[in-house]
Amino acid sequence: MAEDHNHDRLISLFLLAVVLFNYPVLSLFSRPVMVFGFPLLYFYIFFIWAVLILLVGLITASHADAGQPEGDDGIKRGKPCGLITNSTSSRE
Repeated sequence: MAEDHNHDRLISLFLLAVVLFNYPVLSLFSRPVMVFGFPLLYFYIFFIWAVLILLVGLITASHADAGQPEGDDGIKRGKPCGLITNSTSSRE
């Protein structure tokens, strides 16, 4: 259930990014104004980019912590990714 919400949130975030990085919105920030020494358009692009990365990180981090069991040491452990194999587990 939480997977569906995170999937929907990521799709919504992608669609928001498409809108924010396209012509009608970008033209609003194409002005000869400087913000912290950078042109307004550049500042807008990098600020929105950083915010989107932060939001994707928050969404995926909440998904990663949701269903993982805790080990004996209290650390949450997920499924192995399959790239690293343990020679003892292949014998079982």
